[in-house]
Amino acid sequence: FQLLHEDTNLSGDPLDLFFEGDLINANLFVDVDSKTSIFFANYGVTDRFDLAVAVPVQDVEVAAEATLTVDRLATEGLPGVPIHRFPDGSSQQRFVASDSASGLGDVLVRSKYRLTGQGESGFALGFDLRLPTGDEEDLLGIGVAQGKLFLVGSTAWGPVSPHVNL
Repeated sequence: FQLLHEDTNLSGDPLDLFFEGDLINANLFVDVDSKTSIFFANYGVTDRFDLAVAVPVQDVEVAAEATLTVDRLATEGLPGVPIHRFPDGSSQQRFVASDSASGLGDVLVRSKYRLTGQGESGFALGFDLRLPTGDEEDLLGIGVAQGKLFLVGSTAWGPVSPHVNL
């Protein structure tokens, strides 16, 4: 990322003063490691209607590193003290941070109703409801409920069993 200089004299032109031509170049590296274990249960209420629940338990680790460098495009070669520098006097700073979280993710509740067919072939209508049970701040969930309606078709031809979700 390249960060432009603030318009210090509020002229509306970020390059009105010569030193506003300097940039800060930000190189960011993020490493995310996520492990999920899912506990799943499915119950056939009738021959045509199923209810299911999936409960994820997650472990998330995030490590980030940012290296900021002042690119003196406008002030390079000026005598004296550099105009732009970090508090320690350098033109480059490195920032490192990491954190981790573990806990319950977003729970999924599914219902499925068989519309047609018997035995190995048929069509079913399903609905998934994703509940915001995971902590969004800790990257364990998305923070909102989501619903998904879908159609399932399946059949069997000898050793082949095609299955389609729409």
